[in-house]
Amino acid sequence: MFCPKCGQQNPDEAKFCGKCGATVSIAAAPPPQPAYSAPGVSSGAVSPMLKNGMIIASIILPIVGIVAGVMFLLDANPEKKAAGKLWLIIGIVFAVIWAVILGE
Repeated sequence: MFCPKCGQQNPDEAKFCGKCGATVSIAAAPPPQPAYSAPGVSSGAVSPMLKNGMIIASIILPIVGIVAGVMFLLDANPEKKAAGKLWLIIGIVFAVIWAVILGE
C-alpha cells in the first residue's frame, strides 16, 4: 500500500507511513504516475503528413508501402487500419508497375 501523502510504499497491514508518519488506510492508492508520451507522437490518429509521405514512399519504393501497410493493418485503431490498407494497395500496385517497367 502507498502513502497518500508522500507516496512511500508500506506493508499492506501498516496503519501509519514508515516515512512521513501519515495515516494510511486500505483505500489508499498509489500516487498517480504521469503518462509518458514521446514528443510529437500521437497515440491515436495518423497525421496527414505521415499519410502523404507514405503514399509518396510507396510509389517510389513499393516495399516501404507493403511493409508499413501490413504493420498498420495489425493495429486495433480503425484509422490506422484504413491507412495501412491504402499503403499496402499502393505498394502492391506500384510494385507491379515497377516490375513491368523494369522487366522490358
